[in-house]
This record gives sequence, structure tokens and C-alpha cells, in this order.
Amino acid sequence: INKVQNNNPGLKLFDNSEGISLIRGTHSHGDVEHSTDIDPHTWTSVKNAKTIASNMYKAVVDLDPENKAYYSRNFKNFLSSLDSLDREISQQLQPYRGSAFVVWHPSLSYFARDYGLEQISLSPEGKEASVKMMQSTIDKAIDRDVKTLFFQKDIDSRQAQVANEQIKAEIVNINPLNYEWDKEMRSIANAISRQ
Repeated sequence: INKVQNNNPGLKLFDNSEGISLIRGTHSHGDVEHSTDIDPHTWTSVKNAKTIASNMYKAVVDLDPENKAYYSRNFKNFLSSLDSLDREISQQLQPYRGSAFVVWHPSLSYFARDYGLEQISLSPEGKEASVKMMQSTIDKAIDRDVKTLFFQKDIDSRQAQVANEQIKAEIVNINPLNYEWDKEMRSIANAISRQ
């Protein structure tokens, strides 16, 4: 970003994560977690989506103040839909607070935090996990009686399927980058509530 800004001094930059309580240490390198590594998947939280939308609203108003009324109306409608979605998922997942799920890549940390769940990642780096890391994760998942294993469409599922031979969870394909983000959040909640 610094290089881009140095090459374009007049370019306005807006930080859409400003105001979000960031999670650290969900991604590891080798078998060591680094507590300073920030989990970048902030949009997998409905609560964070409100903050992101607020930051984006302020940015577009700053860039195009003449249309503030239009942006304001759409922003308020969007916030209302996010509040509704958050209430729906909160009620749905209330009985599952404290439970755990497995995910191939730790992309649901903020979702888990919002709804009192534990995310167990098979591959914090998003790559093929070491045998030691995989067995440790499998043991933890079995100990926590995990019923759901999430993996993303674009990831080779063979290692997840091998791990699940021991875990015996429902394998659920997810896409946190789905254009229909609200439907994806509901699908994730539905999978967890089928436990």
C-alpha cells in the first residue's frame, strides 16, 4: 500500500477495517502460531460487516458529498438488513454456544467469535498440513465432538476427507467470498445448527 500511495500521492485510501477488533494468531507458519499475525477475514462477521459498511459509507460520502442523501438511505437500509441477519443467526446458534467446528483454512474466526463458537483449523496456512499438525487437530476435533467440517470450494478436499474419516463430521462446502454473502452466512449457521 505504501508503494502504491508513494506512486500516486493524490490517491485517497480508506481503511475498511478501522474500528474492528482484530483477531490475532489464527494463522500459523509451520507448527508455531504467531500472535501478531492478524486474521484478515473480517467480512465473515455480520457485526464487522456493519463496521465495514460504515467505513465505506463515510468514504463514498467523502468522495461524492453531493449524493449523501442517496448513500445515507441505502446505508440505513443495509444496516437494518444486517441487524436482522445478526439477530436471526444469534437466535439460531444460541443453543450451540461453546461448541466447535472444524474448518480447513481459518476463515471463520470472526463468525465464531460473534456467536460463541470455537473454530478448529486443519490447516492454518491454507496449505496441506503436516502429519503432526493434522493429527493434533483431529484429536482436538474428536475430543470436542465436532459435527461440522467446513472447506472452501477452491481447495483440494482430499486431506479434509482423510481427516474426516476419523472425525466423522458432516463435510460442508463454503465460499466466504460468495457474492450472495448473506446467504453464505445463513448456510454456515444452518450447517452448525444441524449438529
